[in-house]
Amino acid sequence: MPTAAAAETFTLRPRRAVYLKPEPASFEGIETLEMMDAAYRALCAILFNYVPNSGHPGGSISSGRIVSSLLYKNLRYDFSRPDTIDNDVLVYAAGHKAMGLYGMYALRDEWMRIARPDLLPAERRRLRLEDLLGFRRNPTQSTPLFRQFKCMALDGHPTPMTPFVAVATGASGVGDCTGVGLALASMDAFGAAGPRFHILEGEGGMTAGRVHEALATAATAGSPTRSCTWTGTRPRSTPTASPPRATSPATTCSGTRASCST
Repeated sequence: MPTAAAAETFTLRPRRAVYLKPEPASFEGIETLEMMDAAYRALCAILFNYVPNSGHPGGSISSGRIVSSLLYKNLRYDFSRPDTIDNDVLVYAAGHKAMGLYGMYALRDEWMRIARPDLLPAERRRLRLEDLLGFRRNPTQSTPLFRQFKCMALDGHPTPMTPFVAVATGASGVGDCTGVGLALASMDAFGAAGPRFHILEGEGGMTAGRVHEALATAATAGSPTRSCTWTGTRPRSTPTASPPRATSPATTCSGTRASCST
């Protein structure tokens, strides 16, 4: 991918942010996607019970369909080359959703292994189903299956040791600021032809002041071909004092998208 041909003066533009309300999808193959989502949810439940009371399953499960739409429809990346610099980037700013990240990426690897094994990356840059045995485990783990399958030790929060993970996240606001910084650096390096950045954040992670500074920067500083997506996920509960109200599956999460445009 070519780098920016000439340096441009950095200027702030009017803030641009769009609130996106998810709507029910209707297209061919929805049954397959529903089955994929069921497998993902089951895997999150297994992971949570594998490491008792550990791993924040709620946020991982509620963000599953959002991440699926990114991985299988919207992101541009070379699955065979996880580390190439022109891949689009998904930043799990909500690092406590690591369980979901590992589960989603491991399922993707398994489906590719079955359908297109020729596209699999080198063994050391794969996240396999077997590697989930290393969730929140130390590299010195001595359990038989961990050793037999040569599992990857997976940290409690995402780190670049994991394929397709660009930055380490965990503490509130770290991933948001770093993701915006990477997007700005990409603009400087590649110009308008560079990769897109999508930032997945939970509602609780939006409390840090630096997150709002990052949002403001992203909304005023970027390019029409460079976007940062914040998606806050939360379960909608019905107050006990109020009568139940009908909601569609699409109302279980809400999202905010701040487009970086110059």
